[in-house]
Amino acid sequence: MTEKREGIENVNNDTYLALFSSIREAIIVADISREMTDCNPAFLDLFGYTKEDVLGKKTIFLYEDENQYNELGEAIKNNDINRTTFYKTVNFRKKDGSIFPGEVKLCYSYDNQRSIVGIIGLIRDVTERLNTEKKLIAAKEKAEESETKFKAFTSQSTEGITVADLKGNYVYVNAAFCKMSGYSEQELLGFKVHDMKGLDQSDRTFFDSINMLKGKVKRVNLKKKNGIGYLTEVTAKVIKVNNENFALGTIRDITEKVKYENDLIESENQLKESQEVARIGSYVLNVQNGFWKSSLVMDEIFGIDNSYEKNVEGWINLIHPDDREMMGNYLKNDVLINQECFDKDYRTVTKNTQEERWVHGLGKLEFDSEGNLVKMIGTIQNITKRKNTPDNFRSKFTRAKRY
Repeated sequence: MTEKREGIENVNNDTYLALFSSIREAIIVADISREMTDCNPAFLDLFGYTKEDVLGKKTIFLYEDENQYNELGEAIKNNDINRTTFYKTVNFRKKDGSIFPGEVKLCYSYDNQRSIVGIIGLIRDVTERLNTEKKLIAAKEKAEESETKFKAFTSQSTEGITVADLKGNYVYVNAAFCKMSGYSEQELLGFKVHDMKGLDQSDRTFFDSINMLKGKVKRVNLKKKNGIGYLTEVTAKVIKVNNENFALGTIRDITEKVKYENDLIESENQLKESQEVARIGSYVLNVQNGFWKSSLVMDEIFGIDNSYEKNVEGWINLIHPDDREMMGNYLKNDVLINQECFDKDYRTVTKNTQEERWVHGLGKLEFDSEGNLVKMIGTIQNITKRKNTPDNFRSKFTRAKRY
């Protein structure tokens, strides 16, 4: 049964990591104090950092300035009551010092009591989109003399761009939207915006977007020519051309992105469930500062919570008094000095109930580009039942009789 559980754990962990790494948008994971705990390869590519540069640090260094950091922090705080996913655009700073506008989609992660324990953010560089919108507005304001320029801008865009009158009649669509919807330009110019709506999408969506949302991102279900539905993010705003108002829309197909996100969430939940079943917790130890981060299952095994001081001294204090000296020497000499992977059974005493438990610790060492040990990533498994089986007692008794 233990082997089966460990097999489930490995499959779920591999699936989670594969999904996490394959998403093309930058993902950042932070705890409630906004200290980074994880990120995907797309994040590292976008910002130009390595994982060693960012993990364990407050996210303030990612922003153009402290005002941008505080602005997003205030938005997170104001949304704590609703706990809904929301979007925010702020300016970020890359490692090389360059600034770019980023649209952040924020959601929360929870513990078993539905308390917020962290924040997950998807960051997308919207420089191209904002520049395109600015150019579109500027071009439309001079539509009589710059219609050719306007079409040149929109024809190069990879996102769908539409212009409709305030009754919802399309007056312009770009090539990207034609490809997205499966309709030709001629066909679309004979449609109203609500003709494109998908299943369960309200007829009022277009009018709500231009009257109440005004430039904010809204998710809208649309329908292709072949009848297949697809999910989009739509931004709509009113522009004026020759003293007449029109609705400018930017449409982005996010069907695959949402599928990846849902698969990632499902995989993460399965990983958590399998860890709970197998009683396996996980941790990351920053060797340079001596602090470690742990999963909920590991906290439960040790009988601690987020308020516990998670450093090497704190770990030593959780070890059974009779094993502390042995484990302290093992960590110092075998692991840190000889650079051997952590692999040890030892006893602990839970912080909350003072219960004695046996655990098995594993740890894999990671080094920087110069060969310096920077962190240890591993697992802690509660093996108390295994240690207390009749066979184990007999083994102990036999060894005792020899003496």
